[in-house]
Parts: sequence; structure tokens; C-alpha cells
Amino acid sequence: MDEIDVKPRVARLGELRAEAMPGVVRRAVTEGVGQPRDRRASPIYRFLRTTVPEPIRRPLGAFLTAWRVRNDPSRIFQNTVILPRMAQLGGTVLLVGCRRYTAHEPALLARHGLVCWTLDPDPSVVRWGVAGRHVVGKIEDAATAFPPATFDAILLSGVFGFGVDDVIAQEAAIHACSAVLKPNGLLVLGWNSDRVAADPTALAAIVRHFEPSRDATLAGRIAFTRCTHVFDFHTRKASHANGHGDVAAAG
Repeated sequence: MDEIDVKPRVARLGELRAEAMPGVVRRAVTEGVGQPRDRRASPIYRFLRTTVPEPIRRPLGAFLTAWRVRNDPSRIFQNTVILPRMAQLGGTVLLVGCRRYTAHEPALLARHGLVCWTLDPDPSVVRWGVAGRHVVGKIEDAATAFPPATFDAILLSGVFGFGVDDVIAQEAAIHACSAVLKPNGLLVLGWNSDRVAADPTALAAIVRHFEPSRDATLAGRIAFTRCTHVFDFHTRKASHANGHGDVAAAG
């Protein structure tokens, strides 16, 4: 199979398992949830803010952010485990959030026959989305942008705490995901324990519309020893009450 074109690590589809990666653990996350860190205390941030002129600081900051994200343990896990498994499962997928460091994701999935859509509320990042299959909008409004039961999988990572910040918005986002996911569809929910007020698995929309994934690879909770990112894997219930009180039929 094709290799994933990401650095610094490259993996073949299905080659890696979570337990084989250093710094990856399957465990509960109880400490640090709802305790934000002050990223402005970073020496790099202070240097950029106090020393580098504004016209240089912005593009340099964007470059450094992209470099940091690409080398983040959770991003490496996403590139080497989550995306390859999604490619194996096939179907139609929605990737929520577009940036320079996500531009390779749709191409990878498309090479393996998946139909990929992207969504982001920022019009300036359209160039990083899928040409002809990109929606400018919020994940909370996905049910108005797509027909019911459109997707086999949704990757929703790095959004809670980075725009979808309060519980009301998070509930709306999960409810929208349940509306556009097919029965038994996969929801990959990635979040940072220092960016949310409470564990998202306790959201009412999660409890109502989803159950824990039973996939051999994408199941349980994945946390990391060197960053605050967490991945949870959920499956849309085969039947559940929709927002209007009706019951969606399994299919």
C-alpha cells in the first residue's frame, strides 16, 4: 500500500498499532481537565512577541506552529494510525478543520478510494480543503450543510477548545455529527485536556447518540505522555431519537 507522505515519521497502512508507539497510552484522563495552561509563558512566544517585528512575526509564527503541530505526538498518531485505519474502512468521510498541516489528509484518503469532504468556518483556509467538496461553516451547523446519514466517519480533532469552546457549542457539534453520520458510523473525537471545561464523553449528545467504538484499532481512549491531547472513538448508535423526536432507522 502507499506510504503516508508526512514527516518526521512515515508508516504504511495498518503497520502501526497504538501500543507500539512510544508515549502512547490507553488510559483515563482525570488530571488537568479544565486547567488551562498559559502558552504565553513559552520562551519562544516571549521572544517572538518582544523581539521580532510584526510583519515577520506573523508568517514566522505560522511556520513554527505548523512545525510544532506536525511533530506533536498526537498528530503523528493521527497520521500513522487513525488516518490509515480510516482509509482501510473506506466510505465517505468528513474532516473538520483545515490548515497547512492537514492538507495531505484528503489526498491520502482519496488515494484509497474514499470520498472526502472538509469543513471549516474560516474562508481563508479553503485552499487547504478538498476542491469541490469543501464547506465553509461551523461543525455545529453540519446538519444544514449535508443530508442526514451522509458520512461513514467524521474526524473532529483540535476543534473543542479552539473555537468550539463552551458546552452548549460542543453539544450542538456532537448532535450535528450524529445527524450526518450513518448508523454505526465512526466519530473520532480529539480534544485537549487543558482546553475544555469537562470531559467531552460526558456530553449529553454523546451519551444519547453514541456508544464506544468496537473497532479493533480505533477504540477506547488514547492519551499521550508528552502532550495534553486525547482521542476518543465513538460509534453512532444504529437507531436513536433525532432532534425532532423521531427515531432514525438503522441501515
